Amino acid sequence: DCPAYYAKESRQTLQRQFPNRWIDRSREFPWPPHSPDLTSLDIFLWGTLKDKVYFNPPTTPENTTQSIQKACDVLILQTIENAVSSLRNRLHRCIEVEEHQFKHL
Repeated sequence: DCPAYYAKESRQTLQRQFPNRWIDRSREFPWPPHSPDLTSLDIFLWGTLKDKVYFNPPTTPENTTQSIQKACDVLILQTIENAVSSLRNRLHRCIEVEEHQFKHL
């Protein structure tokens, strides 16, 4: 837990922006620290890029940048489309359960 994320001002801002629709440490269902989210980036992209970039670990910041660019260049369109489709399914499921928690799909 990062103290800044739990500062009173942060919680008040969240409550104003998302009244009773954000997950707090004191809520009945605390958000697990490593839970999967609903975004394609969380579900698919970051893990895929990390696997590709660190297959042969870069040794300099420049190598890291080049490795990331190369990994993005070789992503297969069908893989990206599958990730987007998966996101749609998750969003529909979220709507079905009226934004409550649901089992990871």
